[in-house]
Amino acid sequence: MSNITRIFYNYIRITALHAIVLVLGIVSVVILARTLGPYDYGRYNLFIFASQLLSLFAWTWCLNPAAAKYSSEEFLKGKIISKTFTAETVLISMCVVVIALVCFFLRGRISSFLGFGSLSIVLFLFLHLIVTAIFNLVYFCFQGSMNFRFYGKMPVVRSILFVVPLVVLYFNKSLGVEFVIMALVASYLITTLIVWPRLMRICTLTFDAGALRDIVVFSVPMIVFSTANFALDWIDKYWIRHMVSVYAVGIYSAAWILTTNFVIIPQQLYTIVMPLITSYKLENKRENVLFYLNKLVPQLSLFFSAFAAVLIVVSGFFLPLVYGREYLDSVNIFIVLALSSLYMGIKYFYNPVSTVYNYIKLTGTINVASAIVCVGLNYVLIGFFGIIGAAAGTALS
Repeated sequence: MSNITRIFYNYIRITALHAIVLVLGIVSVVILARTLGPYDYGRYNLFIFASQLLSLFAWTWCLNPAAAKYSSEEFLKGKIISKTFTAETVLISMCVVVIALVCFFLRGRISSFLGFGSLSIVLFLFLHLIVTAIFNLVYFCFQGSMNFRFYGKMPVVRSILFVVPLVVLYFNKSLGVEFVIMALVASYLITTLIVWPRLMRICTLTFDAGALRDIVVFSVPMIVFSTANFALDWIDKYWIRHMVSVYAVGIYSAAWILTTNFVIIPQQLYTIVMPLITSYKLENKRENVLFYLNKLVPQLSLFFSAFAAVLIVVSGFFLPLVYGREYLDSVNIFIVLALSSLYMGIKYFYNPVSTVYNYIKLTGTINVASAIVCVGLNYVLIGFFGIIGAAAGTALS
């Protein structure tokens, strides 16, 4: 089977699985938004905001994309992932200890910002950080080993495990947002335990100082770049919480989460193509990389743009139907954010090449500049136009 044919079949398989994830994601969002209402749905999204912020320093900086890059290179050479897996485990463990101290000493401020009266929410926040870190390490190891069967099924299993408790919530609304957060943590934990035996067939613990050093050197700039990505994804919700209300966060997030799911399509191509681009680099097959950039990417971008146009056209009917009239203000927000997600999605088509060929500093610098603009625009435009200003600021940046 040719490499191009393999890309096609892997992409179809992964896309089909993530189409299921997309549907389950929409189902979960609909249940959460309709059952919790804008205020509690806003609190739930602020919990995710806090988790994403802390994960920047707990594991994101050293795990993504370092784990995908180095695990792929190691597996292609020896059909096993040991040095990368061990180095990532050591780094994540050290960082999690630091984050535990942060959560302990700032527990009062964190719970107040999230809108929860109980400090127990900080414990769930910390547990969520740990289980998502382990989940993503396993996830990237399957990607690096090109085991797309398990790689594709992990998000499906996790989504199912999350949706099932939400169905219970739908029929028993008194369970509340705390129940949702516990179900979220449990879904990551159970999924990881299910696939762990399979992971142990390709991953072993072998400490190598050189591998640890390489990952750190590669990943340190990612602290800045990951912070920039975080700002692009989440600063709008922070300013809305700070300048408007928790209720407004819920209205805005209902539109934002759909556009996030929309970008899943190009993300899956990234995860499939990156190991293949790595092999092309190791085999010095530059012409294959150019074929991907010059032939496949333009066609994929055209298809993605057409899909975005369809979503924008039907959003005025679709969003009030699934969310309810409480979220009518989410329609215009969705239209603006969909335009932003269009450019973000096209960027994912180029990311495999920029990652493998170490153009991280270039792409990261662009993201940092965009993040600075995003922070400023959101602050100014939210002040003048409210939550629609947040969508405009994010799209423009």
